[in-house]
Amino acid sequence: MALGDIGLVRELIELQAPLRSAPVAERRRQYDRAEQTFGGHNEPGKVIDANGCPAEWVRAQREPSQPVVLYIHGGGYSLGSTRSHRHLAAAIGHAADAAVLSIDYRLAPESPFPAAVEDATAATRWLLTQTHGPVILAGDSAGGGLVLATLISLRDSGERLPAAAVCMSPWLDLTCTADALTRIAARDPLLTRAELKRMADAYLRGADPQQPLASPIFADLAGLPPLLIQAGSDELLLDDARTLAEHARAHNVEITLEEWPNMIHVWQWYHPVLREGRDAITAIATFINRHSTQTSRKHSTATRAVPASLIQQAHLLIAPETTGHGFLSWVYQLNGPLDTQALAYAVDEVVERYEILRVQFERRSDRLYQIVTAFTPGMLSRVDLSTLNKKHGLERAVDDATSVYNSLWPTRDPRFRATLYTLDRKTSVLAMFVAEALVDSDSGSLLTAEISRAYAQHAGTTPPTGLPEVSDTSYLDYTESHAPDLTTITTSREFWARQEKQIATRPLWPTTAHSRRNGGALVTFKLTPQEWTSVAASAQQLTVTPYSLVLTCLQMALARVAMTTQLLVHAIVPQRCSIQAGLIGNHHSIARIATQLDLPATFQSTAEDTAIAVAEAIEHAILPVPLALAASANPARHQRYLPDIRFYMFASHHGPSFAGVRRRRFRLHSLPPAPLSLSTVSGPDNEQDFVLSSTTARETVLQHLAAHLRMTLAEAAQDLPRTPMRYRRTH
Repeated sequence: MALGDIGLVRELIELQAPLRSAPVAERRRQYDRAEQTFGGHNEPGKVIDANGCPAEWVRAQREPSQPVVLYIHGGGYSLGSTRSHRHLAAAIGHAADAAVLSIDYRLAPESPFPAAVEDATAATRWLLTQTHGPVILAGDSAGGGLVLATLISLRDSGERLPAAAVCMSPWLDLTCTADALTRIAARDPLLTRAELKRMADAYLRGADPQQPLASPIFADLAGLPPLLIQAGSDELLLDDARTLAEHARAHNVEITLEEWPNMIHVWQWYHPVLREGRDAITAIATFINRHSTQTSRKHSTATRAVPASLIQQAHLLIAPETTGHGFLSWVYQLNGPLDTQALAYAVDEVVERYEILRVQFERRSDRLYQIVTAFTPGMLSRVDLSTLNKKHGLERAVDDATSVYNSLWPTRDPRFRATLYTLDRKTSVLAMFVAEALVDSDSGSLLTAEISRAYAQHAGTTPPTGLPEVSDTSYLDYTESHAPDLTTITTSREFWARQEKQIATRPLWPTTAHSRRNGGALVTFKLTPQEWTSVAASAQQLTVTPYSLVLTCLQMALARVAMTTQLLVHAIVPQRCSIQAGLIGNHHSIARIATQLDLPATFQSTAEDTAIAVAEAIEHAILPVPLALAASANPARHQRYLPDIRFYMFASHHGPSFAGVRRRRFRLHSLPPAPLSLSTVSGPDNEQDFVLSSTTARETVLQHLAAHLRMTLAEAAQDLPRTPMRYRRTH
């Protein structure tokens, strides 16, 4: 057949005329033979379940920002499949450099109206939640009618709409009464009024043909996205396209109607042998690219400004004095098969959903604001280290992550970022960072749970069980509506001032920077799940939290080792209530706990005193110091706001869970510049890690303290809360 010859295409159609009287099953088989006739290099793609509707990735999405065409095939609602239209869907995707998802909706007469509309709507709804790139609907003939019906269905339910839609020779009027059915009958080699009426009856099965979802020509089109309609001058459905254009313009819908001279019904289907078919596809690609670009531009301009909370200002103030200079880090070696594209989609989905991950800080006049930057697809950076062997690749990845971590500063750019280092097909390193002023450690678990869920959805795996639930409430909305009043802030400042006066003597713990030149000393130990369960049981017996009991034991251990009985503790305390549960953001306030150990003492009396001090500190937990102090003063000037002893107690955090992947975590942060710091972190299966560090004490002294803390915790676990205990200096 000569390329570009519509006359020869008509002859080919005439040769197939006897098949029109064949049974439906035979006609479907013949229609699907287009896969062999026109398929070329279009191999079958990955078949998926799109919210209950079978679908095929004719062209997979390379990156989250790439446009995606959801293709709905034609065939009079009774014929056609992803196979019969794969060559056409693939050509559109290739011309527009877009991904293409083609769906196999239910066909009549087995599944009459509205089954096809339900399937197309469900698949579109699913795709809109799966990709961050622009989504464009495209369909031919009955598929063009389903494109319009899907848009109307989504609009009527108040849901997000695709960026644009393309209809090729759409069948929009199932009453089969248009004038063109008579006027053009002699020129259309494919369709007849009788054939259209028979297919409409089989699809509707008694339903009203003027229903908008059956015949979109009768619908209110207001609010629909831009439309491109292509119709041939020699097809019976030309009036459907013209009437649609008139109605769309009357409803202020942007529409482009292209009438192609001498072209027949869905001539684009013959593009492998027809020049006009290829030209029409080029026009479709131009339309898709234009509206994809406009959608991307919309993404890049949206911003939001919310005053920074006092908790955020407090974390920005103390960032220079913390372990990670104000940043949380999660760096994992992942061993096992990882779908990197699914991970990229998952990260993008989570970052787009949670505004707090896209916040930067900006001072306007005398007030600090959190500015929500626009979402930009492609949040997961990728580094290929496959040219290195595994050992050197891991070292390179961790070194690079450490370098990135050390370069971060929360006032410069606190936003979430992630990098995947690929070593080989089954080994990679995932590094994620975000400022503590945006996300606290407990919310970090919620964040990685969301990434795990999104990954499972995109990778087609089962989500891991036991993941914490995340609230839909916006953290920015919460902070905007829960700002403390001036009285609360004034009361907290007065409370902190009283603490300064109450702590008249300094601890006997070493305060000179003995070990600072070596980076400080660090000692760790663990409590088994059984040991920690016993400690928690003792806390319950004393009617205090494990947090308070660990601090009680720390006081007793310091009294034994250094005769220190007065402490001013700088602590990170969670301020969660029912409305905050499951909210990604920072609810870890800065508390100053003033404690005094009266000798001799018992576990019970000390625990009760500590619990009272903790409760009072939590009430005034927000650091009552303006951020301007941190910006303008050197550390010595605001050192009095930073207590001598640091205490951190965090919940479990194991990072994202991916099916079939084992994790190994790398810790990047250095020691906090403090005389003494104690961190406790819940590990796997309720195992408890204790980390003591100091930039002033010798390692032998720190080891001594760790041994006594462990012993004191064991005594608490052995049900000795009421035994009087005297303390003596042991070194």
